[in-house]
Amino acid sequence: MSGYKDHFYSKLEIVIGILSLVGVLFLFAALKNGNLFAALCGIMMLMPLMITLWRNKYGSKAAVTKQSHEAMQDLKRHGNKVQVSLTNYVVKSNSWTEEVIDDNSRYMFLNTISGNSNANIRNEDRVITFLDLFISYDGKEEEFNFYFNRDSETLRMLLEVQKETYLYFDTKDSKKKYLDLEFLES
Repeated sequence: MSGYKDHFYSKLEIVIGILSLVGVLFLFAALKNGNLFAALCGIMMLMPLMITLWRNKYGSKAAVTKQSHEAMQDLKRHGNKVQVSLTNYVVKSNSWTEEVIDDNSRYMFLNTISGNSNANIRNEDRVITFLDLFISYDGKEEEFNFYFNRDSETLRMLLEVQKETYLYFDTKDSKKKYLDLEFLES
């Protein structure tokens, strides 16, 4: 059944691509000739592409997040639970300043023509911290890698305060593991 679905979706993507190409051609012809009917036809032909892009951007993320949350809850309920130490870790951090353009078109234009285009730009400090945790359980040691959008000192402090957490794993499938680091999200 899955092969049929994949085949169907690949043909659907081809049809949407062809419709979009024809729709763009209709729009160009409408702009050149001033034909409102051709413009409406072009927009209607582009609608399947717009719907597909919108669904891919907003629809699938919620489903994936819900699935992973349900899988994590299932592992917490039915998996093996082992208390592990959070003392063996390495923290690496990168920080930089990023120029962000404020998107206010009216003022951006006025600032640009008055020679004050820097008023549209603000500097924001960014930081990303990588955490490598080395966890020992059931006679084996495993490395877990994470990244966080917070400074390294705060991350170290939270790990030192917590000291221990739980690792949930499935004995039947060694790839299914969940290390409970929810305390780092607060």
